[in-house]
Amino acid sequence: MKFFSRLFANQAIGIEGGVARARKGRLSSKLLSEVSSTCSHNGVESGEIWITSNGRISFSKEIPASKHQRLRNTIVNSRG
Repeated sequence: MKFFSRLFANQAIGIEGGVARARKGRLSSKLLSEVSSTCSHNGVESGEIWITSNGRISFSKEIPASKHQRLRNTIVNSRG
């Protein structure tokens, strides 16, 4: 799953130690800061988030499903 998600994503965010970093594509520092903040407040220490050109957001299995919507909201609100 990770391979295909990485392949088809236009943007990717990696989370290590609760800190978000751009792995693929151009991401604003505001977006990465907001995602880092959301991760640290919700106990997400590692994982990957993939964003496709049509705006679909997917998560690696390391990120609990209970945190997906909060992170989706953070990403959508920070992008625009």
